[in-house]
Amino acid sequence: MADRRPRPVCSCYRITVERIAEEVERPSRIPSFETLLKRTGAGSQCGSCIGDVYSIYLSRRTLRKIKQENQIPLPFPDLPLPEPSPSGAS
Repeated sequence: MADRRPRPVCSCYRITVERIAEEVERPSRIPSFETLLKRTGAGSQCGSCIGDVYSIYLSRRTLRKIKQENQIPLPFPDLPLPEPSPSGAS
């Protein structure tokens, strides 16, 4: 039977993609990459996973920014659309 556990990105500390996503998607500010490394411990022993952790960090950070931009209201109020005239004349 196949092992269903997520494969770790950092084999020294068993940091998974989900753990990196949790750190980036916290309700507070988006952490810097250095802060992410400090909080998780990823890359602090051998450093071989830094590139993988960074690419996951960038993709999750981009997704979070897109989500935030979609929640920002437009800078102008909703304007009513003009009603079409019944006769078709202007």
